[in-house]
Amino acid sequence: MNKYRTASGSNSIAKGSVCGARYLVRLDDACQTQNNEKWNAIEDVLDKLRIKPIVGVIPCNEDPSLQRGVKDDNFWMRVKDWENKGWTIGLHGYRHIYHAVKKDNLILPFHARSEFAGLDLETQSEMLKKAFAEFVRHDCIPRIWIAPSHTFDSNTLEALKLATPIRLISDGIAFNPYIEHELTFIPQQLWWPKWKPFGIWTICLHPETMEKADIVRLEAMLSQDQFRKKLITVDHALQSVRRRGIASAIYNRVFWLRWNFSQR
Repeated sequence: MNKYRTASGSNSIAKGSVCGARYLVRLDDACQTQNNEKWNAIEDVLDKLRIKPIVGVIPCNEDPSLQRGVKDDNFWMRVKDWENKGWTIGLHGYRHIYHAVKKDNLILPFHARSEFAGLDLETQSEMLKKAFAEFVRHDCIPRIWIAPSHTFDSNTLEALKLATPIRLISDGIAFNPYIEHELTFIPQQLWWPKWKPFGIWTICLHPETMEKADIVRLEAMLSQDQFRKKLITVDHALQSVRRRGIASAIYNRVFWLRWNFSQR
């Protein structure tokens, strides 16, 4: 077994139906200064529903906006517990500190900010090397890359291959996982549960910004059959890797038209 491959565990909720959409859950911004009350509440919901999410862990957080709790000296033990129970651990940047960038230079032009994009290959490689080493130092191996604010460029992808063994990325706008730049992308297109007729959809949640009512509503929605029976793991998603076809190309185009309109 590849030592860099996180055990995915079983997911009795759904191994993915042959027809219809399937969903993954992703949690972003796990760090030593997270709000543990909120994270505990969401973890309880996911455990109750037997959901094994992707979780984006910031290894060396310095983002002031994420200093929401007292530094937790047991944080890495918790990450290890997540790994052991089948959650997919994601490398979510390095320090989570942004600089301004031009959207035109980004692979996914969500925001005019990035932790990595715009920096030279050597600098990005060194950042990723240090970020990955922090996980290893705590006996946790990230399996998937999650760029802060979804923003990265071609140098980021090359640096990821040079500095880490990670070959999976949680991002992209398509209907199914696909391969580009010798990396496998598992698309991330939703920020709240929403019914879809087909495809594989990653629902990205930010526990730090969720209130108690949001967590209650999340549990109610994910308990519905349209989601509960179709929630899958990363390993199940990887069984559906395919070329990005015409339908995904059209969806990609429509998505960015709507996104850019919403930002006006």
